[in-house]
Amino acid sequence: MKGCAIVVNGSVRIEQGATVKARCLYSGIDCYDLTIDSATEVNLESTEEKRNAICVHGNNDGTVAGTANIKNSKLVLKSDYPAFYAADGIEISGGSVEAESISDAGIFTSGKLSITDADIEASGCFYGIGSNGAMEMTRGKLKACLLYTSP
Repeated sequence: MKGCAIVVNGSVRIEQGATVKARCLYSGIDCYDLTIDSATEVNLESTEEKRNAICVHGNNDGTVAGTANIKNSKLVLKSDYPAFYAADGIEISGGSVEAESISDAGIFTSGKLSITDADIEASGCFYGIGSNGAMEMTRGKLKACLLYTSP
């Protein structure tokens, strides 16, 4: 249980019934951009402080945006920092996402968050879901909550 499960200085694609399961010290997936399409299950847990289960950050020169596109897939994510983080935007269409952060947000992006026909359950210490850009949801179900409340 050392390091990251998947680290790519480029794009990651998980497709067509693939199953990915990892419990690691750092990020489960760390990449420039991410596409998960019709995956049976992506189950990732990061155990180190200040780490994400999924970290999509773009490249250093800004030519590749840090975006995540999830279609008709099941994601189960758990970490200290936002379990699902994408610097420039997250699009979820169909499927389900469960994201839990023990010290931040379940899902966070600095860009736009778009959810269509998906079931989302996000929990975190500060908030369930956060976006510095727009957020839109069309159909589907959303449950966002705090894990802890002060006494």
